[in-house]
Amino acid sequence: MTAAVVDWSGVLALATGLERRLAGGMFGRGDDIRRTAAAYYRGLGVLCAQTCGLDTADLAPAGVPQLESLRRGALDAGLRLLLAGDVEQGRALLGEHAAYRRTHQDDPALAADAAPGRARPGALQAWHGHPVGEELVARFNTSMAGTADTSVVATVPSRPESGTALLAAAEVLTTALPLIGPDVVEGISVGVYDGAMNSGYYAGTPLIIYVSERIFADPVRTAEIVLHESLHQKLADLGVARDILRAGYVDESSELLPVPWGGPGRLFSADRSLAAYHVYTHQSLFYLALLCRYADDPARRAGPAGNLVKSWARARHFARGTETPALAGEYGVDGRRLTAWLAEVVDALAEVPLPGGSPLSAHAENYTGVSVPS
Repeated sequence: MTAAVVDWSGVLALATGLERRLAGGMFGRGDDIRRTAAAYYRGLGVLCAQTCGLDTADLAPAGVPQLESLRRGALDAGLRLLLAGDVEQGRALLGEHAAYRRTHQDDPALAADAAPGRARPGALQAWHGHPVGEELVARFNTSMAGTADTSVVATVPSRPESGTALLAAAEVLTTALPLIGPDVVEGISVGVYDGAMNSGYYAGTPLIIYVSERIFADPVRTAEIVLHESLHQKLADLGVARDILRAGYVDESSELLPVPWGGPGRLFSADRSLAAYHVYTHQSLFYLALLCRYADDPARRAGPAGNLVKSWARARHFARGTETPALAGEYGVDGRRLTAWLAEVVDALAEVPLPGGSPLSAHAENYTGVSVPS
């Protein structure tokens, strides 16, 4: 039986149009989203300082990513305490951060990482053996202790090879997604570690993504991971100005969505479901772009094709799950708009053909991407 002939130029045109959609509008324009988040945290620093009787300079935006990450994390935690009426604990937490900031802000070792506005993910230099870098990892490890994955990661010394690997990954990402790639990694810093997990993101240390050095040998895999973790930051930034989750949302009591991969009995909250949905939708476009690039090379297209199927099938699972009344009720007005916006892209991809001629819609439950016709 002869395999269907695929019009890859038409598929690429579709992918390009969908990338423009994901790079624009209220949920896509990363520069607007970042500026809004920066303004929010600048104002929150002033508000918290005045409320707690602290020097506003100690809670002002920091010029290096490590201290800015710790500042935003402290402001988020402090605000939660203040809103709960626990002013003393809020003041103590923010005062502790202010003292920490004064201790480290003039450290010349941090200056190497002061690169605001860079459009590529850079490996942090003041990291392994540096107190601020080790503090970030300690907080990340603490956050993991309360999850099903209790992996502990450790910083590794800064190596030129890590920077080279990240540059190669950035090249793959921005070639595949020339609009989304440079935008989503803007302002992101990478903490390179040694550990069992491939990567991670922790909202308590924003602007930093954690990446295992063992994945650097594969630039495509590294590009996917950088995209994945950077999208978590973008969604977090969206949340400071948009009604993403309903008022009074509590993650521990959220409606849950069964996830049919990664082990039996896996359940995601509404917040986690949206984060995964956001990632897999973008990831689908990433692998579709790579598939178009290697369409005439059977040896190189197998990987992108399998990963496209996996990413799209998972995005579709979340698309249908977030449309159910129970889960939809956990989102605010903007959250429901966001899920609908993502669904437009997922549904538009349904009839994209694979090299063997079958459409993605025929693989809606292939969550692993294996056994894809080539």
